[in-house]
This record gives sequence, C-alpha cells and structure tokens, in this order.
Amino acid sequence: MSHRTVAVVVLNWNGWADSLACLTSLGPSVEQGLARIIVVDNASTDGSSLQIREWFQSGGRDFLELHETELLGAALEPNTAPPYVFIQAHRNGGYAAGNNLGIQFALQQSESRYVFVLNNDATVEADSIARLVSWADRDPATGVVGSTLIEDSGQLRIAGGNNFSLLLTTSKPAIAVDGSRDSHMDYVAGAAQFIRTAALRQVGLLSEDYFLYFEELDLTRRITKAGFTITWCPESIVHHHVGRTTGSRRRSNGYKSSLAEYHSNLSCLIFMRKFHPRMLWLAAPARFLFKVLHDLINLQPALLVPLVRAYRDYLMQTKRKHA
Repeated sequence: MSHRTVAVVVLNWNGWADSLACLTSLGPSVEQGLARIIVVDNASTDGSSLQIREWFQSGGRDFLELHETELLGAALEPNTAPPYVFIQAHRNGGYAAGNNLGIQFALQQSESRYVFVLNNDATVEADSIARLVSWADRDPATGVVGSTLIEDSGQLRIAGGNNFSLLLTTSKPAIAVDGSRDSHMDYVAGAAQFIRTAALRQVGLLSEDYFLYFEELDLTRRITKAGFTITWCPESIVHHHVGRTTGSRRRSNGYKSSLAEYHSNLSCLIFMRKFHPRMLWLAAPARFLFKVLHDLINLQPALLVPLVRAYRDYLMQTKRKHA
C-alpha cells in the first residue's frame, strides 16, 4: 500500500461546480499515491453533497463518507483510509471550522506529513503537489509553503502570499518577478497553504475566532513564533479564480459582496486585538475612515452597512468578553 504523504483539504460551500473542477485537477496526485483528498461540505444548500457524491461514484472512486459527528469515532486502522474522504459538516461554522474538520482527519493519519489547504475555486497543475513536497522536504524547519498563484486573467502571478500593513490593515500580494526565486511575504495566501503536520501539531489548527478571512495570517504568526519558516515554491502552479469561494468579488462587476465586506472588517479587528492590541486604537478608526471614503468614491454605498455592522458587532463582542 502506498503512503499518501499529503492530505489535501478542500472546503465546499454552495460551490460544487468549482469543487469538481478542483478535484479533477488533483487526480494525478491521487493516482500517483502521493495525496489523499479530503472534501468537507460546509452545510451547503445547493445540492452540493449530491453532486460531489455522484462525482465520486460515477468515476468509480474509492471514498469514505463521514458526518462531522462521526469524525472522532471513525473506526479506522492507521493509514487505511481510502484516497478520497467526504465529510459532512452539520452547520456552516465558517472557513476555519470547516477546514479544521478535514485537518483533524488528516492528523489522525500518521502517514500525512503535509496538509494542503486548497480553496475550491482553485485548480492545480499535475506536478504542483509533488513539487511542494520536494521543496518542503529540503528543510525540516519549513512550516508553510506557498505556490505561485495565477489569477483568472493570467496577468497577476503571486509569489506564494501577501504582505500586511499594520497601519493600513491592508494586504498586498507579493508579485512574482521573472527569474526571482525569493518572495518577501508576511504570510502564505489562504487559497493554497501547504503546511507541515508537525507544525500544526505544535501550534494547533486554524483559529475559529474568525468566520472568514485572517485565518492564514493568524496561523502564520503562530507557526513562525514556534520557529518554523514560510517559503515560496515557484514551480508549484495554482490557478486561482479569485473571490468565488467567499464572494470577495462578484463575477459580473468585480464589486465586493456584503458578506465579504462584513467579515473582512470584523476579522481584521479580531486579528489586531490578538496580535497588535497597542496599535488597535489607531488602526481601527483609520481603517473605518479609509473604507468609508473608498466605498463612496467607488459608488458602493451599500457596503457601508456591513462595515458599520462589523464594527458594532466587534464592540459588542469586546464588551461581553469584559463583562
């Protein structure tokens, strides 16, 4: 029996068509015996479970289906899980909570040396995962590896991740420069995070303090604090259809959705409170004013509503914590 070194976790929420394209692209790594694919459906309401299950069955793929409540009690001998695992979450607990179900299963399999958290709106090239393994195997101190992310148009090539401005509380992609093999990034992009299981066992799973956004930045802070490094593997190519997973961009006009606007602001405030509390008093009002101006200038006044809701809910959460 081949040892599947990598557990790929793909979270689906009302996006089965994207998920099936993602899973299809992962096929070569499964056939090579390199990867096990763990799909988590985050309580979708669009028939995703039926569509994904049909994809497994119609292709004659060996898979195990579990409900979230069965996860910890799954009676499996070590390293005997089939190449595909399908986990049904009983509720949509957010990005971190959903992915954590898959990560927990992966950590139960001692053969898994790496967990690849991959957005369902991404597809990988046939050798992407093999290249990530080779890259990470070079140095046991490597905690998280980023891939070269190519966005829809093909014009933007991201060198593994992003940089975060503490004052502006904004992120900008680290752009891949032709010929360069170095990436100056603060964190690996959440769309494709290749994580050493030893690092996860040491620092814990994705933080469920966040429903959406900032989980990857939080994880990077904890992993680097524990002494691990983050790097970029230029040869691992991932094509990312930005915003389909979260609605951060509407497909028709590029505008951000209310859901994305609400959680990006709420999660930012939570992150700053956890890791940079002394800067929060300056960063929070600065972000609010910047967002108001941005939304008005770009004729998106509807986004002011989720912005105000996010700040209100953050203040209410903070008040309850100190009550």
